[in-house]
Amino acid sequence: MTFLEAARHLAQRTIVEGGTMVGDRVRFGFFRVLSRNPDQQEAHTLIQSVKHSLEYYRSSPEKTASLLKQGQSSVSQELDPSELAAYTVFASILFNLDETLTRK
Repeated sequence: MTFLEAARHLAQRTIVEGGTMVGDRVRFGFFRVLSRNPDQQEAHTLIQSVKHSLEYYRSSPEKTASLLKQGQSSVSQELDPSELAAYTVFASILFNLDETLTRK
């Protein structure tokens, strides 16, 4: 659950500070976790993943609520819940990359 909360907090920061475009936000979050920019293929894959997640969470409000209620910290009421859920999944992907886990 701690990793999910950490992913949600990175997602909030990505939405607030990362710009308005999906690609800009993907690059922002990627750089925060890996200290480098994604290559073209990585960016493309992650952008598609975020778009797919956005579509899923926009069509499943109950799944959105279920994901966002995890953990003890409060969820920002100023952000679109579907968007926050989608970027939480994105942040979780970043946290689970081999490169993240073995970073020196």
